[in-house]
Amino acid sequence: DVSVVVPVFNNADTLDELIDRLVAVLDPLGVSFEIVAVDDGSQDTSFEILQRRAAQDERIRPRALARNFGSQAALCAGFDLARGARIVCIDADLENYPEDVPALLTALERGFDLACGVRTDRRSSVWRRRLPSALLNAYVRRRTGTHIRDIGCGLRAMEARVVRNLGLEGEARRLLTPLLLRRARTVVEVPIRHATRTARDGHSFLSLLGIALDFYLLTARRPFLVLGLAGLALLAS
Repeated sequence: DVSVVVPVFNNADTLDELIDRLVAVLDPLGVSFEIVAVDDGSQDTSFEILQRRAAQDERIRPRALARNFGSQAALCAGFDLARGARIVCIDADLENYPEDVPALLTALERGFDLACGVRTDRRSSVWRRRLPSALLNAYVRRRTGTHIRDIGCGLRAMEARVVRNLGLEGEARRLLTPLLLRRARTVVEVPIRHATRTARDGHSFLSLLGIALDFYLLTARRPFLVLGLAGLALLAS
């Protein structure tokens, strides 16, 4: 019924707790589930932990990428492996609460294709994370025409059809959230809790700026139109 996709990168300190809490949350729901954990080239013991947990519980399905490709690539790999009718994705650093997953699944039961978590009482640094994230959110909302307030939240749930055949999207898969927003017919925001990161610090200001630039270059037509006209003008002169 449900596949939980977890991108993993150097999360040895949080993996056991994450898996324990996910199982404790999903078991009482009476649904069949799997946890698809994709190790994105970790340099610690993350994959060994996943293998140990998989030997204890067949519902845990670890996979390892050949090297570090980034969390978006790890998520896409997990989507390709997922067998559930509904997909939940959550980061491995316990910034988001696994206990909020049922609220997202309830939103899908109400008929929505995509349920996006909205972090309340965010505990990230204002200058390093929240301000650049807010600017990126505003820019992506303007470009996509959506009104989602927290595009960077890693906790979301969706019907499997939303992520089916993502390979056809080519380079657009590098910017997964705008892609999911475009593919989903109906989208809802679900308030969730936010905890202090216990592992790596995630995106810096420069990395968020790079994401915004990637999105601009993948979606904007005007820069290429201007350069094309300039090239024609040079050829004609």
